[in-house]
Parts: sequence; structure tokens; C-alpha cells
Amino acid sequence: MVANIDLNVYSIPELKELIAKAEKEIQRKEQLQVKEIRSKIEELASSVGMTPEQVLSFDIRKRKAGGAGAGTAVRYRNPDNPSQTWSGRGKQPNWLKEALERGAKKEDFAV
Repeated sequence: MVANIDLNVYSIPELKELIAKAEKEIQRKEQLQVKEIRSKIEELASSVGMTPEQVLSFDIRKRKAGGAGAGTAVRYRNPDNPSQTWSGRGKQPNWLKEALERGAKKEDFAV
């Protein structure tokens, strides 16, 4: 349909006006699409008793049963870097091993 428009018949100001109208229409349609998408997202989230924000921030890796780290609570934490933790299972992390070699006790890092 657009291919049938003969742009040669329009003056430069008319073409600029056509462009401006087309850009406004694009914005209007994009806003309408976003509203429809938001509505669908809210409906889907609501169907599982959550908000869209909760769905988007939900980390399925932490919730999978039987996955890595599933069911293992943090038992030890590095006070110098709280993001470093250990469940007490598997190989002892270097930060804990080094602290123990310096004379610290494992209980000092217990959560």
C-alpha cells in the first residue's frame, strides 16, 4: 500500500508534514502496544499471585528443587566480604582456609 504513494507530487514542506504525522502515529501505536503488553503481563503475574515486579525479579535458579545449592543453608560468611559464603559442604573456600591458617576459628564465621 505504501509503495503506491507517489511522493513526487508533494512539495518539501508537505513531505515534512507527512513525516511529522507519520512519526506521531508511530508513537501513538507504540504506546497502545505497550499498554496491551503491560495488561497481559499484569494478568499473567496475577494468575500466579504475583506482581510483574516479583515475576521479573524471581530467580528460578535459587528455587529449583535438586539444583546446585538446593536445600543447603549458608552456615559460614566472610565478614570482610559478606557475598562470600559457604554451606559447610564440599571443598572449603580459600577465604576460610586462609583465615583458619592465620589462627581464626571456624566458629568465628558462623552465621
